[in-house]
Amino acid sequence: MNALAPVRLVLMGGLATALVIHAGTSASGDGAVQPERSPWVAISAGTFLMGTTETAWGRGRHNEDQVAVTLTHDFELGRYEVTQDEWTSYGFANPSSRDPKAPATGDALGGRNPVGTVTWFEALAFANARSERASPPRPACFELSGCTGEMGRGLVCTSVTVKAKSVYECEGYRLPTEAEWEYAARAGTQTDFYAGNFGAPTAPLEAPDPTLERIAWYEFNSGKLSHPVSLKEPNAWGLYDMAGNAFEWVFDRYGASGYGAGPVVDPTGVSDGRYRVVRGGCAWTSLVGYRSAARFYGLPTSRVPLFGLRLARTLRPGERVDSKRPHAP
Repeated sequence: MNALAPVRLVLMGGLATALVIHAGTSASGDGAVQPERSPWVAISAGTFLMGTTETAWGRGRHNEDQVAVTLTHDFELGRYEVTQDEWTSYGFANPSSRDPKAPATGDALGGRNPVGTVTWFEALAFANARSERASPPRPACFELSGCTGEMGRGLVCTSVTVKAKSVYECEGYRLPTEAEWEYAARAGTQTDFYAGNFGAPTAPLEAPDPTLERIAWYEFNSGKLSHPVSLKEPNAWGLYDMAGNAFEWVFDRYGASGYGAGPVVDPTGVSDGRYRVVRGGCAWTSLVGYRSAARFYGLPTSRVPLFGLRLARTLRPGERVDSKRPHAP
């Protein structure tokens, strides 16, 4: 069954960090253009340390154990979170909503605001739609089956098949893996956030933080609502809102021990499990949840305000990656 057809096809916290040894960037891509600049940032393959040391302040107690990760494929990542305008331009209903138990919290409606209340299955279906719209069209990465509901109204499916040897081998658009997400978020840093450390790590956990103020819509400046993308400082790759604003679904299932002791090459997470990983924190997360290492998870069927996405695509051999290091925006 075509998961994108208009047929009746539909979270939570847990807690990973990275030292980049080799990295790179440029801008490329196709499809609809989002606000300002090229909508894509290309990132070269590399090796980094994912996770945190045992003494890192605010770390997840068991699920951020540090591991060496090698990514062997260059990839491009959306410069911005997928916006409500971009989502609805495909003819999909806008799923963005407020929390019914806390109406002042959730997705603020606005074309340049990140789309939210997206199921993991809807995120995959949107990636397929982006592949179909590309010029020339790209092969879809995912085959979704047993689907009920409609896009934007709670699409859920019983199974997903990657239409390639691995998700890294897909030619179309997809969700990033958890390792790709953190590698991109850190942009060569090993600090709490891509802009530095907590301003006062000995201060109470729930107080305004000067570093986060610069880079994120977070619980002390957001009003617990999403905001238009790209209004805060980007990281050194030129990626916006990698901390705060909306959570971002990634491809992996959630494993409570991360990727294990490692080292690992092109990881995709555990093979079994109910939950899928989300990253980046959102407008109402506790402060430790905005760290580049912080890991969260949710049921792939859940519709949760402020759960959105950012797309990725593996770059084919010969597609240009201009630089070997993150650069200032």
